[in-house]
Amino acid sequence: MGHFIRWREYRRRIAVFLWAGMLVFTGVLAGGCGAEDGAKMLSGTGIFSWSETLPEKKEEQKQLQETAELLEIERVFQAFPESMEEGSAGGFISDLGLRGIECYGLIGTPEWGTDSGMGEACRRIDELADYNGRVSDGRRLAGVVADIEPYLLSRWDTQPRQVMEEFCGSMKEIYLHAKTRGLSLTLCIPYWYDEDYPEFLEALVRDCCDEIAVMNYYVGKERSHMETELKLCRQYGKPIICVSEFQPPGDHDLTNDNTYYNRGLAAAEKTWRLIQKDSGYGKLTFAYHYLEPVRELALSR
Repeated sequence: MGHFIRWREYRRRIAVFLWAGMLVFTGVLAGGCGAEDGAKMLSGTGIFSWSETLPEKKEEQKQLQETAELLEIERVFQAFPESMEEGSAGGFISDLGLRGIECYGLIGTPEWGTDSGMGEACRRIDELADYNGRVSDGRRLAGVVADIEPYLLSRWDTQPRQVMEEFCGSMKEIYLHAKTRGLSLTLCIPYWYDEDYPEFLEALVRDCCDEIAVMNYYVGKERSHMETELKLCRQYGKPIICVSEFQPPGDHDLTNDNTYYNRGLAAAEKTWRLIQKDSGYGKLTFAYHYLEPVRELALSR
């Protein structure tokens, strides 16, 4: 009987030991899952690519693909030449698709935001829609991203409200035309429209796009600078992209306050995670601007 009691106690101790070990192992797995969930917080991340020669040059494509793999990019906003070659453009888009990456046509000039320039914007959309109509599913663009920047027009200095009113009217027509041609439209806007033009900002979100991309170029103030845009996107059920700048200070009058170039990719990604956690908005994603400086930073970290 004594031997039996000792054996039962021995088995009990083994069971306790195994149970404790299982808890530790489960905790490790949970921790691992938490890290994976953290990575998934940035799903849908995009990158801007302005090189129109990239879809035709294998070396440039390879650089994009390597960068996309390093940063787990899922969307590429790519500029294309006006005459899109079905072979080169289609092959490029297909290669991205095989890697789980969607490709969007990146278009826009400030003049497109005027009554006189609207027709040129619609013509460009027609070119991209016609291309999509000629190729098979795996070679099609997922949509267009319009970066128009009406505040760069000379009239902005003296007539900003008139320019914004004209811009909103033009964008509404451009958006309706894109929908008619079967293309989704993502509209790029600066973070500061809500300061002086809140009614126009609301109209742009409500009537002029499928998705908003906020060029959120003020390091450390991204969350506060997106509050209004997030609120409007929630209200109208629109996706929103927070875009961060990575060009070196000095380029295009950028200062260290505008870009993460000297802070690095990890600093921006940390900010993105905080914004996503605070927002709790499932339609919020993020994007790098733009390929060349981002690639430099990705390879150096």
